[in-house]
Amino acid sequence: MKKIKGNKIRTTKFIVATLLVVALLVVLTACGTTTPTRGQWEGDVFTSEYLGFSFELPERWIAATDAEIAGFMGVAETLRSDAGAAIPEDVELHYDMMASNPFSGDYVLIMFERHGGLRAPTRASFIEMMTESLAEEGVRLIDVPGTTRIGNDDWYSFETELDIMGMTISGQQFFSISGGYIRVIMFIVMPDSPVSVGDIIANFNPLP
Repeated sequence: MKKIKGNKIRTTKFIVATLLVVALLVVLTACGTTTPTRGQWEGDVFTSEYLGFSFELPERWIAATDAEIAGFMGVAETLRSDAGAAIPEDVELHYDMMASNPFSGDYVLIMFERHGGLRAPTRASFIEMMTESLAEEGVRLIDVPGTTRIGNDDWYSFETELDIMGMTISGQQFFSISGGYIRVIMFIVMPDSPVSVGDIIANFNPLP
């Protein structure tokens, strides 16, 4: 039984990753961009000068290696291709970090995306586009989208729920736009997790 449960959690994580990819397909300007700088791990602390914050691993959490991140997102992209919704060729993705609790299945992912298109949207139009994209994938908003200060920036905040495989998965996604990139912090908390998204967010601290 434990093995079946573990397989369900892994499958759910892959599906949620595909929802993240489709949710990010909004238009941004292709000019005047600055490639994001990846953060660095030192022990249990991830520091991003680019984003202006650090993240300390909660108890029992582990940081994913680059190979693990590539494998995780590779499966997500394959699932999207098999479903006839391959990622467009002009989409540029950068994966910054991923960390998870292997016992509960909770995780956090930071990534950046850019692709050609129209000019950067306004706050109102961006929230409208994200709300529609999430709804198309069966993701429910459980609160009115707002803004949250993380590090040195204000981030658009979307608190969500997704019913899948007999489970309700809670999540919260934060988005900001800078230098032609959408910057994303995504949190997923499994139904039997002992922590909330807020507990995980509390491990982020602004740099001095």
